[in-house]
Amino acid sequence: MDENVFNVGLEEIWKRIKTDTLSRDFVVFDNFEEQIEVFQLFETSRYPMKINLNMIIFCTEGFSRIKAGVKDYLLSENKFIIIVTDQIIQIMEISPNFKAGFILLKDEFLLEQDDIRSILFNIGKTLTWQSCFSLSKDIMEEEQFLFKSIRHTIRQKENRYRGLIVHHYFRIMLYHVCHIFVSEQEKIMKMSNRQDEIFYHFIKDVSTDFYQHRKILYYAGKASLTPKYFSKIIWTVSGKKAADWINEYVILEAKTLLKNTTMTIQQIGDKLNFSNQSYFSRYFTTHTGISPQEYRRK
Repeated sequence: MDENVFNVGLEEIWKRIKTDTLSRDFVVFDNFEEQIEVFQLFETSRYPMKINLNMIIFCTEGFSRIKAGVKDYLLSENKFIIIVTDQIIQIMEISPNFKAGFILLKDEFLLEQDDIRSILFNIGKTLTWQSCFSLSKDIMEEEQFLFKSIRHTIRQKENRYRGLIVHHYFRIMLYHVCHIFVSEQEKIMKMSNRQDEIFYHFIKDVSTDFYQHRKILYYAGKASLTPKYFSKIIWTVSGKKAADWINEYVILEAKTLLKNTTMTIQQIGDKLNFSNQSYFSRYFTTHTGISPQEYRRK
């Protein structure tokens, strides 16, 4: 197991799920017709984890409650969710009748075609705010048809053009849903003001910088604002203190490392930039109610 973080990768998925694989960069599976337990690969789903692939899940029936990063989403009929590489997720609940199609792909597959990059730009901006989206019933039916076409094409091992065909099917799927991201981005721009922009950049910065920086002073400085005024803006926009946002990211990462790695408590504290194990343990206990050792034993 990786010393830094537990990654659910393709090898792990291949052990547990019957998939159709175009390459080591692109995998699909579903339970539309075959009654497979699609989430059996997530044995640790009670706890946060990372997946070292991008994942798109299209739900056609039932529901699943998924925590992606620090946000909770209800993935239900005619909705899809995008989980980006190394995002922390947790499967909270799955209904018995949950049916979905899964596409797992690496960044390399996405970047092979130049015309996809503009789509990814719009998707990336929108995912900062939201990961789960609704589709009309007609569009979902078409997405399901395209998904099945991808699986069928992948199985045509003798077809020398199957890679190109799959790329084109997938590109069509992306173009079908891209208008959703563009629309969401337009709504954000219409609704946004200076305070919204400050919050947007704060969340973006916290998601990458929380390993090294837990002080509001750092993030306020990046916004060229005083900590007091910066904190007031974050509270006004989100209804949550800036410190609480920072702590959520730190604790979520700590929980993931505690449950899914062999790192010692000291190593985890070092990775999260705590001065010593005692300080990390006090911090974790303050924000969760139990010590890191107790959480690991749960």
